[in-house]
Amino acid sequence: MVKSINDWKPNNELVLETEAWNSLKDLKNSLIIAGPGAGKTELLAQKACFLLETNTCANPQKILAISFKKDAAINLKERVRLRLAKKFESRFVSQTFDSFSKSILDRFLYSLPDEFRPHWNYEIALNDNELVKAFSKCGINLYDKKIKSQYIEALTRKRIENVTGVFSDVWCKLLKGDENIKPTLSFKMISILAIHILETNPLILTSLRKTYSHVFLDEFQDTTKVQYALVKLCFHNSSTSITAVGDNRQRIMVWAGAQKDVFSAYKRDFESREYTLLMNHRSAPRLLEIQKIVNNYLQDEPFFPVASPKWSTNEGIAEIWRFKDSFAEAKYISEKIKELMSETDVRPRDICIIVKQNVTQFYDDMVEILNSVDIKIRNEVNFQDLLKEDIILLIINTLKAALNVKDSDAWIFIWDLKILLEGKSGVLNNKSIDNMRKQIKLMLKHVNDNLMF
Repeated sequence: MVKSINDWKPNNELVLETEAWNSLKDLKNSLIIAGPGAGKTELLAQKACFLLETNTCANPQKILAISFKKDAAINLKERVRLRLAKKFESRFVSQTFDSFSKSILDRFLYSLPDEFRPHWNYEIALNDNELVKAFSKCGINLYDKKIKSQYIEALTRKRIENVTGVFSDVWCKLLKGDENIKPTLSFKMISILAIHILETNPLILTSLRKTYSHVFLDEFQDTTKVQYALVKLCFHNSSTSITAVGDNRQRIMVWAGAQKDVFSAYKRDFESREYTLLMNHRSAPRLLEIQKIVNNYLQDEPFFPVASPKWSTNEGIAEIWRFKDSFAEAKYISEKIKELMSETDVRPRDICIIVKQNVTQFYDDMVEILNSVDIKIRNEVNFQDLLKEDIILLIINTLKAALNVKDSDAWIFIWDLKILLEGKSGVLNNKSIDNMRKQIKLMLKHVNDNLMF
């Protein structure tokens, strides 16, 4: 059932401040400035629900959400999935900038002229070091930082037609490969090729614009020059509505090529309206006071976050403790944890200890002390990377499919992997597939041997 715009309300009993509510219902281009804890991801999830449930994003058009990081893209997609009816799920697409540009290249690879077309089975250089190795196989030594910067910038700054001389030769070798090197592209190069496809194929560009009536740009402060150029090419002067969300205080990726003036460029190019969110849904009022002091010490621009109405005025505890060494610190914190558990219904899993650096030493001290009083602790750093491994994702999705046969995402993951292992996906790498088969067999044997019912 389609809801009217006036009758629609946020689900999950979310409390929205006035600016958030106005930005959610803004159907034109907008820029939302919001600090930590302001609920940026949740706001985008709610806006997706609003657009689809009110038919503002009319079938068969879709919403495209582009995030800087893979985890953010997955998180946003999961939030939308939990809040929307099943019939809307396929009309919300959440990708990273890298996967978005790669999808354009892979789908329209043969629209590129032969001299610019990479081999279909190209490899991806995930970082500059891998690209340096690829260059070295082309006879170019990039271990000199100055030369490295010049070459990589030249590959990504210039349009393909203007890449000449030695750069043209390197492009060709990286695109096609030869007896010394496999075809290798960086994500910046992929974005350049995607831009070239859209610039030279107006029908593809028109189709893209007609597919997505609304676009979300998450973590917008980290957008690079090439990424912004791709977005501008795709949706500038189109009927597609853009919502960009970011925080100019969290600009940590300038060193990696983030465009410094991306906010002002976006407001100028897309004539967007700016909204500033002040409410912090995550931190208690007394903790917000500390954030204000720290921000106003480090930043020239004042910061005035407002606590969510769910908190009472004096909630939150912030104290400074000093210790002579990490063991004394661990012992005192352990006492505080025992005290907290004895006086409240807080469980160990409700407590998080954040360490600036040297997690291992602190963790080892805490384990020894907490184990002596039968309190369990785990180092989440070890699990964060582990949960991204393909073999772990297979285990998780297998369990999800076993517990819920209607979990389509889990079944799709398993099916796609089955096709890959059978060599039917067009990506043939027999050595890696054989290794994966062996790992899966060992994993399943281990699971079977250790199952407890």
